[in-house]
Amino acid sequence: MNSNLDVGPEVQVLVPKYDTDMTPPPNFDDLGFEPEPFQDSSLVNEKQSDNGQENIIGENVQSIYETPMSLNEQIATIEAPSYYFYDGRRYPLICDGVCTHCAHCGIALTDAISIQRGTGPTCSKRGYLEDPVESDEMQAFIDLSEFPELCEYLTKKYKPLGVRSLMNGLVKIASLNRRATGLHSAICDAIDSLGYKRLSSTLRESIAVISISESKLNPDCLSVWVKKSEWKSSWSYDLKRAMGMNHYDRFRMSDSKGILVPKKYKPQLWSMMIKHYEGFSAKTPSGTIKIAPKSNT
Repeated sequence: MNSNLDVGPEVQVLVPKYDTDMTPPPNFDDLGFEPEPFQDSSLVNEKQSDNGQENIIGENVQSIYETPMSLNEQIATIEAPSYYFYDGRRYPLICDGVCTHCAHCGIALTDAISIQRGTGPTCSKRGYLEDPVESDEMQAFIDLSEFPELCEYLTKKYKPLGVRSLMNGLVKIASLNRRATGLHSAICDAIDSLGYKRLSSTLRESIAVISISESKLNPDCLSVWVKKSEWKSSWSYDLKRAMGMNHYDRFRMSDSKGILVPKKYKPQLWSMMIKHYEGFSAKTPSGTIKIAPKSNT
């Protein structure tokens, strides 16, 4: 049954009008099902029945319909940074991020491979690409025991992928925390325990407090230099006594920097280094080492 709508002298529009003899429009509430809610981070999957192929639409549908979070809600989702204490001071612990500077020399990283490694192409040649020797993962985590948050992070993200992945994670974290001396030293110890001896020696150079080298003008002596921020008068006093000098005697100055120590006093020099700088690093002609008593095993 139709009714005519007069809209002008020449145009008429026919408008359908439902009557009892016509089928009413469907009521979707009577269909007997409820649409399944979208899951967080889900993708829409369509299966085409005609050819059996699966068409995946790569879009997070939930993100389209969900209400945007307020600024306070977004801030609440940010994890609080971890901290650790070293030498009476609190430092932030950065475990994840983009490496911008080399973990060893501090030069800016510009290529993708160096950013991924946390060390530059030149420094990578000094042990990063070598295979580990006598790896000890348990000892590596013991070396990092003062940083439980770091151990937990490494266990979840890098440990399942093997020793090299652990080493790579440690180098990246060293790059992200370059100014953290205590953490950097522990990372070097862990890398050494993982079997990357040369790499750990390379990374220790940036935190070495003592530099020992051969004297060019005095072949029978060693040039010994202590970082200014770590020098203390008791070090000089004890070293003089160990070498049989009087308190008021002056050290012979090196041709480069530091003082001259006759090679015959190498045992006494090492003993004083352990007494005053145990746990620190020293740069020597054979590589950078950790200052610690020699193990009998």
